[in-house]
Amino acid sequence: PRLAKELDATDDFVAFNSFFTEKFEYKFSELIQEVIRKPEKDRSKYDKEILFVDERVNVIYLLTQGKMLNIFPMPNDPGNKWYNTTDYEKFPKEPGLLVKGFLYLYLTDLDEAMKGDNNFAKADSTLSLLTNYQQKIGVEVMLSASKIDMEVMYNRMNFFNYAFESYFILSLLLLVFIFINILKERKGLKTVTKVLVWLIFLTFIYHTIGLGVRWYVMGHAPWSSAYEVLIYIAWSTLLAGFVFVRRLKIVLASAALMGSMTLLVSMLSWLNPDIGPLVPVLKSYWLTIHVAIMSGSYGFLGLSAILGLMVMLLYISINKGNKSKLNKVIAEITIINELLMTIGVFLAAIGTFLGGVWANESWGRYWGWDAKETWALIIVLAYAIILHLRLIPGLKSKFTFNAWSLLAYSTVLMTFFGVNYFLVGLHSYAGGGTPEIPVWSYLAFVLIVAIIIIANYKRKLVGRKKEEEFQ
Repeated sequence: PRLAKELDATDDFVAFNSFFTEKFEYKFSELIQEVIRKPEKDRSKYDKEILFVDERVNVIYLLTQGKMLNIFPMPNDPGNKWYNTTDYEKFPKEPGLLVKGFLYLYLTDLDEAMKGDNNFAKADSTLSLLTNYQQKIGVEVMLSASKIDMEVMYNRMNFFNYAFESYFILSLLLLVFIFINILKERKGLKTVTKVLVWLIFLTFIYHTIGLGVRWYVMGHAPWSSAYEVLIYIAWSTLLAGFVFVRRLKIVLASAALMGSMTLLVSMLSWLNPDIGPLVPVLKSYWLTIHVAIMSGSYGFLGLSAILGLMVMLLYISINKGNKSKLNKVIAEITIINELLMTIGVFLAAIGTFLGGVWANESWGRYWGWDAKETWALIIVLAYAIILHLRLIPGLKSKFTFNAWSLLAYSTVLMTFFGVNYFLVGLHSYAGGGTPEIPVWSYLAFVLIVAIIIIANYKRKLVGRKKEEEFQ
């Protein structure tokens, strides 16, 4: 509102000329420099809106100067780059004339058609000059028709939004039926749960196709930005769920719920889903290897956390009548949780080592205590400690293991969101604008701690047995 008032906006729109003085000086030039000098974490909402508006003003300005449309390939250009109409002097004489006059000629033809009888034949003929030139000179860098069609299809299919909706609904239904079956076993529910499992599997295939299409369209692995990493983490979480679904269906239900929440976060406004060029440091085969392994570990550890939450809810549901049955289910979940955590910490450790190799290639050193490197190490150490709690007398219960598996995921969240958005380091390129910490995140933490306390109270109230120890 403050910015709209300063620019005399009408119905949320403002004229392009409003940003300039009578001498065509940019009104916000000094303010922009002040905002850029601030660390991202110190920028106010107003500062961020200034940068957002400035970006749009620059796009319009580049369009008016003819610098936005890089549509002209250059003969024998070693870099296979694309150029705009202001670069005409760099071209040989004949193609230089086309580059210099094409946009003016084409827009003139369009203007005549719209003022006349709407016959665009002349404009289409002018456009064909550019098309033929591009196909002849820029054959090595022209996008194939199949890739263009695939990108149009990708945008229409809206893969990850539909996957979120499907995972969320199916996971809640599956969890409800599983809990009902645990508390009071019914034969008919087994058929329903099987159908829900197959529907989740079909959604997972749809999710996988979405990742594959995005990979094909971009030409590189689809985990180069925060948005892409999140949709990949959701995929790896479901993969972890399917690995153990034959042992216990609650694992898949938990995976689908965690996957849906991850996809929901990827849809937030401060994450950019656009397909764009890679940051130079990411133009490496290590992007496919290191990020895939490291981010894949987040999926396994995320499922471990959600299983820890399920165990807490089972402890809250426990009473003297169902204690024996629920303790058996808790034991089965705990075994799978330990396996998930072991796989997750193994992947995190390998990913951290491979990250060091990539760092040496990119920055000339294996380890520099960068914020991301430090927190990646903290993940490995934290989960390694939890896996060894059974060796400490008084801390080797199933309750303790599951409670810590839930709380330990905060180290993953800190590594991904905290480092990328709130700390300064060499890994900030995956972020974007610094978001404000949402109020619900504090409430969620308080709720989780409350659930653990209530679960512990209920567990003590009903009574513990020696076999509850996690051997």
